[in-house]
Amino acid sequence: MKKFNLISSANRALSLFWLVAISLSIIGIAFAATPNPGHNFTEVSGSVAQGDIMYGSATDVFSALAKNITATRYLSNTGASNNPAWAQIDLTNGVTGALPATNGGTGQSTYAVGDILYASAATVLSKLADVATGNALISGGVGVAPSWGKIDLTTHVSGILPTANGGTGIAFFTAAGPTVARTYTFPDAAATVLTSNAAVTVAQGGTGLTTLTANNVILGNGASAPAFVAPGTSGNVLTSNGTTWSSTAPTVRSVYNQSVTTPAAGFASDTYLVGSSVAIPATGLRVGTRYHLIFQVSKTAAGTATPILTIRFGTAGAIGDTSRCAMTWTAQTAATDTGTFEIWATFRTIGSGTSAVIQCAGQRRHGASVTGLGNLVSQVVATTGGGFDSTVANSIIGTSVNGGTSAAWTITLVQAELENLP
Repeated sequence: MKKFNLISSANRALSLFWLVAISLSIIGIAFAATPNPGHNFTEVSGSVAQGDIMYGSATDVFSALAKNITATRYLSNTGASNNPAWAQIDLTNGVTGALPATNGGTGQSTYAVGDILYASAATVLSKLADVATGNALISGGVGVAPSWGKIDLTTHVSGILPTANGGTGIAFFTAAGPTVARTYTFPDAAATVLTSNAAVTVAQGGTGLTTLTANNVILGNGASAPAFVAPGTSGNVLTSNGTTWSSTAPTVRSVYNQSVTTPAAGFASDTYLVGSSVAIPATGLRVGTRYHLIFQVSKTAAGTATPILTIRFGTAGAIGDTSRCAMTWTAQTAATDTGTFEIWATFRTIGSGTSAVIQCAGQRRHGASVTGLGNLVSQVVATTGGGFDSTVANSIIGTSVNGGTSAAWTITLVQAELENLP
C-alpha cells in the first residue's frame, strides 16, 4: 500500500511541473518582442505610405519602395542582384521591336547610309535608298512619292539665271511682245530702257539679234553682235585655225586600203597589186607622211627569179604610174614556200617639180628558211627614191609586184595605209 502512494505522489509532482512550464510558454508567446509574421505591413517592416510598393530587400526581409512624386515614371529592374527603382524608360536598352509610325515611330528597324524617310501612305514611313552622286531629290507631285533624279531645266526651275551663275541675268523678249517701254536693270548699268520687241545687246547679256538663221552656229564677235558659222558641206566639222572657227572638211590623219578577194595565181611579170593603192586626200601630204604595205604570198616550185617590189606615184593607180622607189630581193629557189613582204616609205620632203623624195625599206620573211621565196631566212632592202612632184591633184600611191619569169604566186592578204597626213 505504501509503494502505490509513492508512485502517485511522483506523478502528481511531474504533472505540476509540466503545467507550470506550459503556462510560462504561453505567457512568453503573448509578450514576445517579435510579432508573428502575417498580421499587417506595420508589424512586419514598419510603416508604409500611400503609393509604396513592397519588395524583398534581403532574405526574409520586406522593404517599401516609396512612390516617385514625378509623373510618368516606371518601375525599372536595375540589375540581377539590385533593388527595383523608379525611372524613365531607356530607349537604348529598355525596349525591343520597332515603334510603328502610328505611335510616333518610323516602323523601320534597319537603315543603309544615305536612306531618307518619306510617307508612303497615311500611316506608313518608307525608305528612299541613296543613288549615284549628282542626283537631286525631286518631288513627284501631291500624293506621289519623291525620287532621285536629274534637274529638268524645262520643268524644274524658274526665275532668271544671274550672270554670277553663268546666265545673262535678264529675261528675253519676242518681237510679238508688247511695245510699251519699261525700265529693266542690267548687270552693266544701273538702268537701261528697253522695249519688249527690241534686241538685248551683247553688253546687256544678250545676242543683239531678234532673229537667228536656222542651223547656224553662233560665234562670238567681241563686243558687237555675234557672227554665224553656216553648216557648210555635209560631213564638215567645226575647225579652229587658232584665231576663229569655220566649217571645213574633217582633217584626215590616216587613210587605208585592202584587198578583200584572192587575186589569181601569177605575178610572173610586173603586176599592180590590188588593195595596195591609197588615194592622196585633198589636204595633201606633209613631211613625215608614211606609206605602209604588207601582203602574204605563197609560191609553187616554179620560179627562181629575183622578186621586185616597186612603189608607184601617179593618178592612174595602175602599172603606168611612175616608179618612185624600187626594191629587189635575192633570187628564189625551186621550192614551195609561204611568206610575207612588208614595205615602209617616208616622205622626207614634199613639193612641186622634183622636190618630193621618199625613203623606202622592205623586208621579206618566209617559212622555208633558205629555200622557196629566197635563200635567206629574212632579208631587208632599203633605198632612196628620186625627186618628183607630190602636189599633183588626185594622186595615188601604190605598189606593183614582180615575181619574175615562171613565178606562180598566190597572194591572199593585202593591207595598205597612208598615215601622218596634215
